[in-house]
Amino acid sequence: MAWAPSPTGTTASPFISGSVERAKSIMRSVVRAMGQEGRPFKGIMYGQFMETSGGPVLIEVNARFGDPEAMNVLKVFDGDLLDTFLAIADGSLLSPPRFRTEATCLKYIVPVGYGGEKPEPGTLTVDRSGMPEDFDIYYSAVSGTPERVEMSTSRSLALIATADSIPEASDKVERNLWRVSGRYYVRHDIGTKALIEGKSRRMAQVKGTGNPG
Repeated sequence: MAWAPSPTGTTASPFISGSVERAKSIMRSVVRAMGQEGRPFKGIMYGQFMETSGGPVLIEVNARFGDPEAMNVLKVFDGDLLDTFLAIADGSLLSPPRFRTEATCLKYIVPVGYGGEKPEPGTLTVDRSGMPEDFDIYYSAVSGTPERVEMSTSRSLALIATADSIPEASDKVERNLWRVSGRYYVRHDIGTKALIEGKSRRMAQVKGTGNPG
């Protein structure tokens, strides 16, 4: 999953940027409705949307961060997360949280066969020495130690990088894959220029604004 702030401060992947304001409006309506019903909401609200020819359609709402979307967003969060949470809880948050104008790209390392009937978890070794500031490794459904990871049948490691553009961040993740050794699967296409352009063409077709070629 790739994510980047636009020059206007709106956060969006390139292929859905035109729908972000509509999606935000829908989420604000949900919060207003809860308040009108006497159930004011304070916290994190995550909306899942589907793009259609008529604009974004709300599929579901969760009172949690999205995974892996939140990791992309929090990687460029510019502030103190705990202070932000406390301000939300006591109603003293006076301005929206700030984010650095950078692009991010995250790629998951998963067991071979992940998503199928017989995933094959194994053991991974992780080299965290000399990691650059613009790259991180997060641990998911694993056990063991930071250097020797026992995989489960679910997502194992999240590798995330920041850069000036999504494809550059994708390349940075690829350059750091050497840090993880073992038998695993990873989608190398995530965040690449070819993938983004392909998704942009498909979204244009969905909306009826693009050339199917």
